[in-house]
Amino acid sequence: MKFWFLGLALLLWFGGCSEKVGYQVGFVTREVNGLITLADASADTGPRPFVLATLHAATFLEQSDGKRLHQLRASLARPERGGRYLVRFDDEVDRVDLIFVAAGYIPARASFDRTLGVSAYSFDIELKKDPQWHKGYYIGLKAILADYITEPRYRLAPKDQLFLGQWMDQVETDLNHQGQ
Repeated sequence: MKFWFLGLALLLWFGGCSEKVGYQVGFVTREVNGLITLADASADTGPRPFVLATLHAATFLEQSDGKRLHQLRASLARPERGGRYLVRFDDEVDRVDLIFVAAGYIPARASFDRTLGVSAYSFDIELKKDPQWHKGYYIGLKAILADYITEPRYRLAPKDQLFLGQWMDQVETDLNHQGQ
């Protein structure tokens, strides 16, 4: 039994995560936290960045290939003024997909699985300035965000739907004032 714990500790110490992802040793994953920074953030006065989390909860139903079906639920994490964010894993959630969004920046994605032996992941991200922000917003990001607002399968809380709608309105107002 002692060797099992020693093997688990060595695995986590030497090969558990990539350099970009930190972790805390514990029983099972309960949260993802980190820091969002914006490259060239000195001139930004637009809406604050946020993290859109898609939570995957396994069900008892299986597909024909043996994979379990998942129920999706979405939530928003709004970082503090310093850029710190926190996304919690509920008990039934076994994977979290994160989309890091800031007006004028290229969105970034990351995924985290519930892992035995890791209590928390720490993931710091720096979003890069998007030189074609207006195109990226209208072609890609707007459709994704609208999908999270209108799709019932995500079960996004009404206050988060309202936040996303107001955030999109603010971005479009800013883009219209820039003449793009």
